[in-house]
Amino acid sequence: MSLMIYNDDKTICPSRENVIRHRFISIICLAIFFMLSLPAEGSAAKIKKILVLHSYHQGLVWTDDIMEGIYSVFNKYDPDIDINVEYMDTKRHFDDHVGEYLTGLRDIYKIKYGGMKLDMIIASDDNAFQFLLLHHNDLFPGTPIVFCGVNNFENKMLTGHEHINGVIEFLDQKASLDIALKLHPDTEEMAIITETSSSGSVNRTILEVMADEYKDRVKFIFLDKDNTGLTLQELLDKLRQLPKKSIVYYSDFLRSRGKYIIQETAVPQISRASNRPIYTHYDEIMGLGVVGGKLVSGKSHGRKAAEMAADILRGSPMSSLPVYKESINAYTFDYQQLKRFGIDEKDLPEGSEVINTPFSFYSKYKHLVWAASTMFSFLVISLIAISMNVRKRKKLEEELRNSYNTLEQKVEERTRDLSIANIALKSSEEKYHDLFESATDAIFILDLEGNFINVNSIAYTRLGYTKEEMLSMHVSKLDPPEFAPKVPARMAEIREKGIAIFESAHIRKDGTVMPVEINARMYEYSGKKVYLSFIRDISMRKKVENALRMSEKRLSRAEAIAHLGNWEWDIPARTLAWSKEVYRLYGMNQEKDHPHYDIVIDTLSPESRDAFIKAVEDALTYAKPFEGEYSLILPDGTRKFTHTMGEVSCDAEGRPLKMFGIVQDITGRKIMENQIRASLKEKEVLLREIHHRVKNNMTVISSMLALHSRLIKSDQDRQMLDEARARIKAMAIIHEKLYQSGDMSKINASDYLRDILKEISSSYAVNNGRIVVRTDIQDITLSIDDAMPFGLIINELVTNAMKHAFPELRQGEIKVNISLNGTNEVSLSVSDNGVGVPDDIESRKSASLGLSLVDALVRQVRGELKLHKDNGTRFHITFPRRQS
Repeated sequence: MSLMIYNDDKTICPSRENVIRHRFISIICLAIFFMLSLPAEGSAAKIKKILVLHSYHQGLVWTDDIMEGIYSVFNKYDPDIDINVEYMDTKRHFDDHVGEYLTGLRDIYKIKYGGMKLDMIIASDDNAFQFLLLHHNDLFPGTPIVFCGVNNFENKMLTGHEHINGVIEFLDQKASLDIALKLHPDTEEMAIITETSSSGSVNRTILEVMADEYKDRVKFIFLDKDNTGLTLQELLDKLRQLPKKSIVYYSDFLRSRGKYIIQETAVPQISRASNRPIYTHYDEIMGLGVVGGKLVSGKSHGRKAAEMAADILRGSPMSSLPVYKESINAYTFDYQQLKRFGIDEKDLPEGSEVINTPFSFYSKYKHLVWAASTMFSFLVISLIAISMNVRKRKKLEEELRNSYNTLEQKVEERTRDLSIANIALKSSEEKYHDLFESATDAIFILDLEGNFINVNSIAYTRLGYTKEEMLSMHVSKLDPPEFAPKVPARMAEIREKGIAIFESAHIRKDGTVMPVEINARMYEYSGKKVYLSFIRDISMRKKVENALRMSEKRLSRAEAIAHLGNWEWDIPARTLAWSKEVYRLYGMNQEKDHPHYDIVIDTLSPESRDAFIKAVEDALTYAKPFEGEYSLILPDGTRKFTHTMGEVSCDAEGRPLKMFGIVQDITGRKIMENQIRASLKEKEVLLREIHHRVKNNMTVISSMLALHSRLIKSDQDRQMLDEARARIKAMAIIHEKLYQSGDMSKINASDYLRDILKEISSSYAVNNGRIVVRTDIQDITLSIDDAMPFGLIINELVTNAMKHAFPELRQGEIKVNISLNGTNEVSLSVSDNGVGVPDDIESRKSASLGLSLVDALVRQVRGELKLHKDNGTRFHITFPRRQS
């Protein structure tokens, strides 16, 4: 605030001394403001520029571990370091150090870094180191180099080269071989896995030399006998044939006949194929199925090289930091593999690290039977949609939040700078008053006791006060009871550190509570120390966070109801994330247990394991989704069934990065299906028995009628009994066909009707050639409801023709045609070339039981009966076929 002198007449006039001071301060503040507004070119000179040159590609575990070790040092040492990273990718592209590929890289780096002054170069592994020895003076003259991961180093390599230092990589093959033989003293053969890359060939040469040293203890067997390179399948086949008294030493297997091998999927297959323990000297394949050894660690090499580079950047001369030639390797073993091969941890070297140690857990399992499969399917589809929607929404919200926070931070920093400049320029208060008042955040200026000195308009209008009311208040009046006790400690933190950012809440005048974020710092105002605070209303942010928490809670509840969980596998990081339901499915404790791909494989039942592994490998190879039902066997012997779906997410070059999906416990459904299947089987057996007994009873009745017929002297009465017996026989044939059929709900019409016609022909002795029965029957099936009346109609019409169409021993022909018109209409035609029916057939129907029965049966099947009298008699019947 400007300094003024008030005269007695209350006119305001500045003193000369204050005017001079006012102008001087204004000029200095404007100069400071102008300098702060300029681009920070001076600060750019302070930034240290480092180039990290990797021999191999990003995504290779060894290379990524080195990079992680480098970042662990420089993130702590100096945040003002600009790190440029280049990957030479020589695992997949290498044609000699002076070949076309590396020559092309040299030209690219010359263009890219020709105008850049580097302060340090960190080189990882032999190819980058040799590249820099060839092109250091041409590409990066005078720039110090620190290398790591270099094998077979000799001091003469640095002859003629200055400013080069680093860490030598020791591959402790001997230490790893010795501990392997110590843990397996009866070993007779050492099966060695190698490959044909440059580093792989060097390691094979070392092992070939060592073979002579160990010849009295063990025989070295190189699985790639001719050193021409094995495919993964060829290697697996050889491992399956290893003798009992042998162990495996994994030296290298990253390339196979020019094809790059993904260790994360290949090593677990190698472990499963080998019935013998596997040892190695590489840290990056631990946890994939190897026992262990004395391992070289990429993180340790990257961290050590970065520490040496940091010392040089701080000013330490290169001569004070000789090439680090001591081993930094450590004994590391996998608990799961130790147990697999019965190795006691007490036999391990002192100080050994053991990974993948298990946690104890107690799991509870309770079955939930689903009654409605339709609702079940709908719920599953809904939950999948919700899960995918939440995943997409989280990603979009995260991107939006990051963009919003970045924009807010820039606006906040600019606003804060302008607000501080506004307050600092006390003599220009009127000029910058609008800026102070137009800030989107509330601004408090408090004395050291917490009393308000000044506030902007957004501060008091947002809280519902007038400016005068706030300037008469203490800041504690704004704090809710739950935050008030924290105020003294926060004010002390601001005085001690100079700045503090924290979340709190303020009470408006109407009693409502507003969540806020406070950015407070110490500041000098009107010649005294004050608290300058920027207050941001975060009500909307809190609402979004609460809505997100509720959404996640609802999703978790829905997953629990449907026994549906989701999972995500980060392939490069080798980490697996499960939702709460997946932990429950596998009987694991979410707080204590850690998910792992091996747990999933080991829990699968033998009949499901190969199918699951193939589905996952196909998904990773072809970047396609997979789906299937699999059975699990938990450690306590409980068997469960799951329905699993997964998708793969790849980078721009098609390399798989993540796999995510859902897994559902369908054990209840499987149990219900088995129960229903057993119940249906039991009912089918009972129904067959009923049809069998009915058929037998009808056969007994038919036989009794036949016996009784022989005792009756009246031809008319005997004929009535024979007709009744024929009808019973027709019905008995249906029951016989049903209990012999594989399907109890329908019957084959052609087989059934041929048996009826055979029975009729036998009864009326038509085989003597007088009456010939010809059939044209289409192969169709009828429901049990249609088959019974259909058979009786055939029986009545054919029997009627036998009795009346050929009197006085006339010869003739009866034709029976059955076909299917379209898909649902059955057509039956029974015709003869006999004497024909009388003209008064309609009047005789009532007196004829057979024709009356036919008429009634046609109506029963909802059919239509037509009679044709030309050239004999033809009955044509059509009726709709009912579904079985």
